[in-house]
Amino acid sequence: MIVANALNDVRESLYILKREYGQYVDLYNSVTVHDVTTGKKTNTRTKVPIRKAIVLPTLMTTTEQTQTRRPFKYGGYYDTEKRTVIIDSKDVPKTFTVEVDDYIIVGRTPKDKKRYNVISAVKYEFDAGYTLVVEEVKSQPLAEVFEQHTSDKLTISEAVIHA
Repeated sequence: MIVANALNDVRESLYILKREYGQYVDLYNSVTVHDVTTGKKTNTRTKVPIRKAIVLPTLMTTTEQTQTRRPFKYGGYYDTEKRTVIIDSKDVPKTFTVEVDDYIIVGRTPKDKKRYNVISAVKYEFDAGYTLVVEEVKSQPLAEVFEQHTSDKLTISEAVIHA
């Protein structure tokens, strides 16, 4: 019963944070497989779109890490490179695990998109979610995976063509 109450408290806290700081994030997992017989190297990327990941502001992240158990002070060290991202386990497939070699892309429009490499990934107890510390990458391309659907290429009209 105590475990169930703790899990409900964590889920409620995640829900509140998702409403306040939720942003669209694409989570990428990159796996490299080496074929011993041919010597061929195959790189596979898996994309997991997350509608509401908790992307904390950099100022809040830095202040929270340096001043625990003290009253909140304004100002402080402003770190533009690193951020904390919290992902609810409901938003990620059960077979998916977040690792240090993964990366995320934050933003929906091309001018707002930024790539962050995962520096550390910690899984919550009871599989409630993940806390990621990510670092912004400015010198590399985004390396996105684009999905096209047949509805994107077809033009639907009401005209009937008789042969």
